[in-house]
Amino acid sequence: MATEATKDALIDLNSVPARQQANLKTVETPQGTVVTNKGSVSGLVAFVKGPATFLGGNFRKATFNFSTAGSTPPSVDVRNTELTGASFNGTTANDDLGFGGNNPLAKSSSSTKVNSASASLGAGEDSVSFKKGSKDSKSSYDMGQGADSVTFNKGSFSDKTTISLGSNDGAADIVDVSSQKVVEKLKIKDFGVNDTLRVGSKTYDYSDLQAKDGKLGNIRVSFD
Repeated sequence: MATEATKDALIDLNSVPARQQANLKTVETPQGTVVTNKGSVSGLVAFVKGPATFLGGNFRKATFNFSTAGSTPPSVDVRNTELTGASFNGTTANDDLGFGGNNPLAKSSSSTKVNSASASLGAGEDSVSFKKGSKDSKSSYDMGQGADSVTFNKGSFSDKTTISLGSNDGAADIVDVSSQKVVEKLKIKDFGVNDTLRVGSKTYDYSDLQAKDGKLGNIRVSFD
């Protein structure tokens, strides 16, 4: 199997059509592995066991598998790219998933578009962060069991995004939205009695949202 392996990731090049493989370049840096795409890549399969960043070009129907085999918790950052139909498969450890933010090689801001992604992050204290320059559309994120966090930062934008906080897990999950301006039709499912929603400077608990029938501007909440 043709692969590119670093301390933090294994990239399965055979999962990509031969004519597209030259678009990918994998570099190991002190901050982790950086996979750069200079074109369009379909079907990439990656195994991530430490910090890994994927940037540039277009990734279509990529699969990102988190692994506990590394010495540090696995994390995937997707920046300055367009990601369509991707799948993220988590572990029982603390998985970290981020979209947008600066280009780690150029140290500049970037634009990141995520369309119809699907994430199942499993148990553990997982996190998903939508950073400046990211735009998410029609994606779903199942945070699974454990005390998880989801953050919509200033400068991000999410449309028809669905977050599931884990059914009856009893953990204290946090969804932090910088303002109503950064979300459009955000749906939060499985909101439990120990969970918290922050929008700007205001904080809402289970009873607050029950009193509002789960409706808060562009945000809709359903309960355990």
